[in-house]
Amino acid sequence: MGDKILLIGGAAIAAGVPRHICQLARALEPLAEVEVISEADQGGFATLPKGVRHHILPHLSTCLAPGHLWQATKALLTVLRKSDANLVWLHARLPLLLARLLLVMRLWRPNARVACSIHGLPFDPGHRAIIRFLSLFLERLLLTFAPTMHLVFLNDEMAERFCDAVGHRAAGRHRVHVLENCADLGPLPVRTTVRGRQLVMTGRRSYQKNLHRAALLLAQMPADTHLTYCGPGTSDPDFCDEIAAIVPPEVFTRIGFVGPVRDVRPILAEADAYLLTSRYEGVPLGLLEAFEAGLPTILSDFVDAVELAQAQPFALSLKLENLERDAARVTELLNRYSTDRVAARHEIRSLWSNRWSRAQFDPAARALAWEMLGHPQITALAAE
Repeated sequence: MGDKILLIGGAAIAAGVPRHICQLARALEPLAEVEVISEADQGGFATLPKGVRHHILPHLSTCLAPGHLWQATKALLTVLRKSDANLVWLHARLPLLLARLLLVMRLWRPNARVACSIHGLPFDPGHRAIIRFLSLFLERLLLTFAPTMHLVFLNDEMAERFCDAVGHRAAGRHRVHVLENCADLGPLPVRTTVRGRQLVMTGRRSYQKNLHRAALLLAQMPADTHLTYCGPGTSDPDFCDEIAAIVPPEVFTRIGFVGPVRDVRPILAEADAYLLTSRYEGVPLGLLEAFEAGLPTILSDFVDAVELAQAQPFALSLKLENLERDAARVTELLNRYSTDRVAARHEIRSLWSNRWSRAQFDPAARALAWEMLGHPQITALAAE
């Protein structure tokens, strides 16, 4: 019999983790039978390959209500015990936590190899202090008492920070890997309208994304600059009211509230820059999609932002404290980009192609999966 890989997600909204799982499923389909488990699709798994079976499991989205946690634990344990996969690869935050707790308590004794993709460190700066403390304590506990697992990070820097934080002794019990993220939007439609300068954000409404800061930055920019919010929650009436309360009416009229979208390409095609004001991030998929679209990027100063901004010539990492000064720097960046938009776009896309494209991701994902399945002797074949 061939190998079987089970990829476990959580909420199925149009966000980075579901998209990453879709990309993995597509890359791994030639190597093994691939199955995916998540909540019911809400746009996040629209690109899942047709040959990959998608099983719906409720209660996998992150929620700390006791009843929700109990239902999620029961459902997940049932699935894990019944699974005949050779490799169980956990992704989303809640199932990642619950499955590892089940391993520590020996309620789940898998015959399969277990991999955990760490999409962000909950003890990085930017998280609430209590979350950072509890996450680090729990991570050390899980690493110390859980059976050996494969830990997969999105870049070398994240892996190093993780090992430094939890302690190299605890981390050393497990296998540490790096698999860079991927953007695979495909061709963008032709730009049809030019209405001033367009900044776009593609993130859900949350504490993490710090969306209010973007509106305050817009208020300091020239009157021909516009901002578009895309993502779950960004078209909710109460969110619109919150933004209206912090900016003047003439600024509010320059803001678009789109909400979740299944295809972000038409919006990126009309954009002049991508804006990300997050308090913390891993390696955000939206940013890599902006690279693929050939857009300048304006980032807050989350961990790794400086390295990501330095990776391409049309990017900024800002503290977003002195917004008047930051707005002037953004305007200067947009001016420089618009001087020769075609050449700038080509330069940015070259960076994406060489590091975060499907051509880089697919062979790396296959090689990693093949190794974790226990076939290191033919890793080179998996990468072809």
